[in-house]
Amino acid sequence: MEEDKDYFYDIQLDKKNFLNDTIKETLQSFINFFPFYVMLIDEDHHIQLANNAILDQLKMDPTAIVGCYCPSKIHGLDSPFPGCPLEASKSSLKAIEREFYFKEEDRWIRSTAYPTNFFTSENKRLFIHLTIDITAQKNAENKLKCSEEKYRLLASKLQKLNDLHKKLNEIQEIFIYERDKTSLIRRICSKLSELISYDLCWIGILDSGKLKILASSSSDSDSGSSSSSRIKDFFTTEIDLHSNGSYSCLHEVIEQKQLIVINKDNFSCSDCLFHDTSSPNSILIFPMIVNDNVYGIISLYKSESHISKNEISILQTVANALAFALQSIELIESQDEAFSQLKRNIDYLEDIIDKIRNPLTVIQGFVELYMNDKNSTDIVKEHINQIVEILSKVDEKYIRSTDLFKQYTE
Repeated sequence: MEEDKDYFYDIQLDKKNFLNDTIKETLQSFINFFPFYVMLIDEDHHIQLANNAILDQLKMDPTAIVGCYCPSKIHGLDSPFPGCPLEASKSSLKAIEREFYFKEEDRWIRSTAYPTNFFTSENKRLFIHLTIDITAQKNAENKLKCSEEKYRLLASKLQKLNDLHKKLNEIQEIFIYERDKTSLIRRICSKLSELISYDLCWIGILDSGKLKILASSSSDSDSGSSSSSRIKDFFTTEIDLHSNGSYSCLHEVIEQKQLIVINKDNFSCSDCLFHDTSSPNSILIFPMIVNDNVYGIISLYKSESHISKNEISILQTVANALAFALQSIELIESQDEAFSQLKRNIDYLEDIIDKIRNPLTVIQGFVELYMNDKNSTDIVKEHINQIVEILSKVDEKYIRSTDLFKQYTE
């Protein structure tokens, strides 16, 4: 049995009356109307009246228990029932209401003692004692509490999802307009760290067996906390993934191409750069996948242990989208560099053609004017013509290169 709580009510007791047969009959008729059992008990716990509900609920004749000691007759005890409200009501002369839970029966009751201004002939104050089964009410209250808790959890989840979708819209805008790799990574990192229940985000890119941490952002970056103070280190951090026995979590993400979640309880890498004694409940490490290859890693520190599947799916999509965007920027940069090189080649060819063609014209004129030996002249002309033919082909390539350059740059 567990006692739940007390309720106190003040009652005006400014007259003193003695119980007589007429009053007893009136009270008996009145209390018989109640569906729960009601008794009139003196301050020493002796029963003076009991209603008919006693017969239905306790299988006792209400008239037969008059004069009996309540703790013994009703509860089988030699002393007052533990927590009986009559004791508190007797000492305070206030109405005392208490709720009890009987674990073995999974039953709740409300027991109440009301002091009256009636006394027995032995000058013992009388109390009205009510006992009501409130199991159904308590069950309903518990269900209501559970429902309220579920609604609170649902509201919290919806708030987080709304925040996530809001940040996704902002991230999508960054993907559309940002064309600088470093700026893109840092802006995405900053947005992810602003998510509800996330404290820290860092992003690293794989490069020749090393993981280069290019951005890190904390939700409390301006507070001087331990996590925000470590951000400065992240920007210059380069992890050698070939070192034995280190960063097993990163190796697992890269090899399996799957997210891993490290909970605070099972964090075994206390010497890891990314571990903090004030670490949140979970650390999520996402692979950034593009064309079935891991491009880099996004890590998020979460202050809550619960992580929904929908949340994971959305964040993994962001990680993959970032990898795709970065690779696209690289391709555009490579394409721009290729066109720049093509332009330089065109300029170079143009210069070479002019430098060769002009001397050849002079040589050909000189041969025609000053060489009388026809055979020698023909031989020189033949070689000159071969050079001219080669220059024509170079000129043709030059024209094609120029047309190609114009096609992709205009």
